Amino acid sequence: DFWGLYRTDLGTPTDFAGTQESSGSFRRSESVSDSWYAEIQGQLLRDFGPLNARTTFRHLMESDEDIAYTASGTGFIVGGVPSLNAIPSANTRGTSSNSQGRAMGFIWDNSFAYADRYIVSILGRRDGSSAFGADRRWHNYYRTAFAWRMAQERWFNVPGVDEFKLSYARGTAG
Repeated sequence: DFWGLYRTDLGTPTDFAGTQESSGSFRRSESVSDSWYAEIQGQLLRDFGPLNARTTFRHLMESDEDIAYTASGTGFIVGGVPSLNAIPSANTRGTSSNSQGRAMGFIWDNSFAYADRYIVSILGRRDGSSAFGADRRWHNYYRTAFAWRMAQERWFNVPGVDEFKLSYARGTAG
């Protein structure tokens, strides 16, 4: 949380009847931000002989809220009182804002590796955000990927090369 107080108090009235305004000004601003992020993940691993399988589920949530206001005025009717109450209401201004954002996502990822050489991965993702209108709030994404770790083949023998992998992936981004 952050708050700030800014003021300038200049001049005093020439009489105590309040008939003459001073040249002072006053400003006060305050803002508060509150954000959080949470993630939960689960993973299942299983070996079926030379086939390794991994499934991952993940749920993400986040929230942001910002609240701010500014009030200011000029022309004190009472000197030495740094308050908006000491300024005629016709000489005061105020603004405020409040913004909120929420996002949520779900991820499902399966990957399979056969003999530590041939790899297939399939991922599905669903994301939602309050930044978009109700009819465009949720989007789906995917990715498929294939890889061949040629360096794991018995016939692969290139001096100085420990890993050599060909891969191909296709998907959507958001």
